[in-house]
Amino acid sequence: MVEEETQHEVAQKMEAMIGSMSAEEKRNILKGLVSKLTEGVDTQEMMPTMMMSMMGSKGEMKKKMAKVMQGGEESESMMPKMMLSMMMPHCIKTMMPAISKDKRVKLASKLVGTVVEQASNGMSGKERASFVAKIVEAVMLSTNKRE
Repeated sequence: MVEEETQHEVAQKMEAMIGSMSAEEKRNILKGLVSKLTEGVDTQEMMPTMMMSMMGSKGEMKKKMAKVMQGGEESESMMPKMMLSMMMPHCIKTMMPAISKDKRVKLASKLVGTVVEQASNGMSGKERASFVAKIVEAVMLSTNKRE
């Protein structure tokens, strides 16, 4: 009984302490914890496992993300924009160098195919053709800038 009370007191104190911290203080603590936790761990290898565990075994996270992505209760959230514009490109930039050059074409084709398929969903054939042409043009411009 005493141990349960002590655990409850510690939990209350931790909650109060965390509640009084600024977002910046929380970020700094997390940075330190993450670097210590990932020391000696191949994070590229662990990423798929971590992402799947975040999804939850019962799919709660999947359901919540689906609502966000479809403009549901949390449509004002920046999550969809942040995921698509920052997190996914960062993951690709981080992971691609670790993939052998001969496997990159297959992976890149699958990624681009999925993006085009989902982004052009509901478009007519003509709209889809125009959409794909714009993407091809953007890719060509991007690759020409590096040469």
